[in-house]
Amino acid sequence: MKNYLNIMKFNLGICFFFLTFSSMAQTKVETIINGQNGKPIPYASIGIAGEGVGSVSSSEGKVILYIPSQNMKDSLTISHVNYQKKLVAIKDLTSNITLDKKVKQLNEVVVESKVFKTVQIGSTSTAGFLISGFSNGDLGGEVGSKIKIKRKSLIEEIGFHVHSNSFDSVRLRINIYDLNRKLPGEKISSEDFILITGKEAGFFKKKLNKLVLVQEDVIATLEMVDHFPKHKGSIYFSQTPPYVKRMYYRETSFDQVKKYIGGPMSIFINVKQEQK
Repeated sequence: MKNYLNIMKFNLGICFFFLTFSSMAQTKVETIINGQNGKPIPYASIGIAGEGVGSVSSSEGKVILYIPSQNMKDSLTISHVNYQKKLVAIKDLTSNITLDKKVKQLNEVVVESKVFKTVQIGSTSTAGFLISGFSNGDLGGEVGSKIKIKRKSLIEEIGFHVHSNSFDSVRLRINIYDLNRKLPGEKISSEDFILITGKEAGFFKKKLNKLVLVQEDVIATLEMVDHFPKHKGSIYFSQTPPYVKRMYYRETSFDQVKKYIGGPMSIFINVKQEQK
């Protein structure tokens, strides 16, 4: 969780720290996010939109936030891919928040009897001169890059390169967004997790549970939703030279998305495309 001292770090030989300091009084709030059946909802996103205050619920649905005094009149946004988004005034916050199940209307993807080929799009750089990632407490933080889609494609797999990892285990959520004014817009996929254990580094790939049909450029991100140990550790991803293009990052849930000029993240997707 971000305690107003921790956010993502971007390294150029040594670490550059983007730090947010607050001398204002803070109020600790706690709640549990449940479904209508009373069961906790793990890894739901919660935060104050655009204010840099946010986190992700634990595997038991628990959330602890430190709210600066100037934000006590604001509202918290709570969301999960399988539930309806909810807005709760901080002054009305109770020990439990219930989310309503989302009624999904799936758009069928019809694959006709045609010949398809698998194409890899994006970067597989392992360069370590510039790296980006998360340290402990950066729950809800995201890093990612734009991936150019030149023709209709079915995304079936996503991959990335871990430069270093000192967590015993870290859980990452894959998010895919469409583009809105050159920033992440609508989230079109967010349901697959990668669990990295044993301080592993190198390439990681994850097949999506459902193929995602895209026809225009997308932004693919990794979001940290859990890690162990809780109070130490970090994970860093390689970035792609030349270091003049942009990477996208969000410091915590519902914070503003920022662009960092220093090379896009090394992230790629494998797609199916109709063979000409």
